[in-house]
Amino acid sequence: MEASSKKPVRLRMAPSPTGHWHMGGVRTALFEWLFARKHGGSFILRVEDTDEARSDKQYEREIVEMLSWLGLDWDEGPDWKLEGGEWKTEDRGSYGPYRQTERGQIYRKYLEKLITEGKAYYCYCSKEELEAEKQAMQEAGLVPKYSKHCRDLTSPPAESLRLYVSKHRKLKLNLRIWYGAMWNLMLLCSAIWSSRATWSLRFIILEW
Repeated sequence: MEASSKKPVRLRMAPSPTGHWHMGGVRTALFEWLFARKHGGSFILRVEDTDEARSDKQYEREIVEMLSWLGLDWDEGPDWKLEGGEWKTEDRGSYGPYRQTERGQIYRKYLEKLITEGKAYYCYCSKEELEAEKQAMQEAGLVPKYSKHCRDLTSPPAESLRLYVSKHRKLKLNLRIWYGAMWNLMLLCSAIWSSRATWSLRFIILEW
């Protein structure tokens, strides 16, 4: 892989602050830092804190402290400093915010564009309803798959909308997938699964 001479390279490290940082993350950061420094580019730290239930500022601070201890300085991203006995954080760089949870306004216009162009749709199904569908398919000896129940709805079901407004149900935005082609999915376990239109895939873009 060669860096382009026309445009400076920008290497992004995006750790998730949901636990103690592991060696795999350190290795990735090292390779990206070396590549950026060799080609005169930027090494960027962006925190993937979208798992609000498990994300913790303490783990984010640990990541920053470890990068500093390793000498892997970053050009853009959140920074933590101890001032007056208290930890304080601020962004460095011109393309912030550098935490995913703080970039909602930036992404909103693109989400609206996907909806307008028919490339995304709202799903009103609850977790319990989807689990019931899955169990029913398994009991029938079928491979569990998303039923695409909400994919072609022109308006939300009244009861689902009422439950969402009353905060008893989450709303999801799914990527609209056109079925009919061969899908090759490389899984983390390095196994390759090939499937035709009979396997209904479901990609959730946003849940709130």
